[in-house]
Amino acid sequence: MISYIIGTVASVESDCFVLESNNIGYKIFSGQNYLSELETGKQIKVYTYMQVREDGIALFGFPSNADKAMFENLISVSGVGPKLAIQISGYAKLDELAAAIATGNSAFLSSIKGIGKKTAERIVLELKNKTASYYVEPNYAMPIESGIISDAVGVLVSLGMSAQEAVKAVNKIKNKTDNIEELISLALKG
Repeated sequence: MISYIIGTVASVESDCFVLESNNIGYKIFSGQNYLSELETGKQIKVYTYMQVREDGIALFGFPSNADKAMFENLISVSGVGPKLAIQISGYAKLDELAAAIATGNSAFLSSIKGIGKKTAERIVLELKNKTASYYVEPNYAMPIESGIISDAVGVLVSLGMSAQEAVKAVNKIKNKTDNIEELISLALKG
């Protein structure tokens, strides 16, 4: 198994990049977020997941171990293979994806190309507890409790707010109302 590779970015394509290390060019599939940050000629450390199948071997690359762990959790869900998981992880930042899963926001997930409502609900169901406990940035608290707090965060994330901003906004005003519409309205006003 290849855990990570340190090398120089040789080229970047639409769904993958080539990393040259010790005179070997590794073709590594990755999400759009990561690919857009890569620069040809820059030396990087990429964390990898190797898929071995009858018809070939593929490497998938990530900027951090946390991103790789999210990918591995996604492929553990029935019906989500590596290609779909890399597409999901490339759609949103890790904290936004984790917040959507942890708060049960299947609408956010189903807005990703290739994910239907049932697959989104299955991802939330199977990964909600893992995501809530593991993928929280240390500088903010994720509302893990169920109810209007987590629902409000989910709605705010689906409206385009980052997970960190949504959590911060809801935590500021959560004691002012028990009505979810008012909570969302107040959070949007800031």
